[in-house]
Amino acid sequence: MQTKPAACGKRLLALVLAIVMVCSLLPVSAFAAEPDYELRVLTFEDADYKGGTNFAGGNNWTSLIDSPQYGGKMLYGESGAGVDSVDAAYKWTDKNNTWLSNTLSEGYGSWCYWSGGHAVSNYVSGEIMRIFEILPQVRRLREAAYRL
Repeated sequence: MQTKPAACGKRLLALVLAIVMVCSLLPVSAFAAEPDYELRVLTFEDADYKGGTNFAGGNNWTSLIDSPQYGGKMLYGESGAGVDSVDAAYKWTDKNNTWLSNTLSEGYGSWCYWSGGHAVSNYVSGEIMRIFEILPQVRRLREAAYRL
């Protein structure tokens, strides 16, 4: 059997915990009550392009797809070993929509796709094993660039 002070202490603690719980829910429910954001989606579909003239001089996402996509001049530069400045590096921006953007990363003094970054592509494959057909070509390009 509990003494009166112990029972009173438990009740007081339960009351304090209940008040804390109610008070902590108020700010959360205030934020959830009004959605004050706009959901935007980046599709990379030409019909959704809103960016004006892009890095490649085009006015759509398709113009940012390098040809060939592995070893092409937009992603790997004229020499195949990248470009020598960030201004000449491949880049894209989803202007007037999500404002997401990317510029290829610098690696060993040059900017090219294998240094890191995201490029617009039209590669489509439901078969993940096709990546092993492409990897040897990418490795050969990288090895050639390191020899320069």
